[in-house]
Amino acid sequence: MTASAVTSLSLHPVLLLVCVSTRLPTHEVLESTGRFGVNVLGESDSVLALRFATPGIDKFSGIGHTSRAWVPVLNDSIAYFVCDVHERLPGGDRSIFIGTVRQLGLRRGARPLLYFGSRFSHLAGPDDALLRAWLEGPASV
Repeated sequence: MTASAVTSLSLHPVLLLVCVSTRLPTHEVLESTGRFGVNVLGESDSVLALRFATPGIDKFSGIGHTSRAWVPVLNDSIAYFVCDVHERLPGGDRSIFIGTVRQLGLRRGARPLLYFGSRFSHLAGPDDALLRAWLEGPASV
């Protein structure tokens, strides 16, 4: 699934918070296995995010991935976290899963894909702001 609500919760112990619709098959898997993974996608991965948001398809068909502690980790993710479910809380039509991070990986220098205002975007770095100001002319400086 593609999650729009994932956040760090604690550093000691390292905990992540993920919100999952109670109607998704992923919800049942989390409840039965007690484990989940979070793959952080890069800024050019909007097609992959849409694929994992589409119900009823084999999301992993043709997608490079490995298994870490029985959790799929995408080869192209810029970071990943493998978590054991620490706690599950009700949250309306979602469940709030709090996971204890057991494994993680990071690809340095990559920037994350963002979702805001019903569309995908990316972080603008200091160089991007400087270039934009230069292209817009003196009035914007």
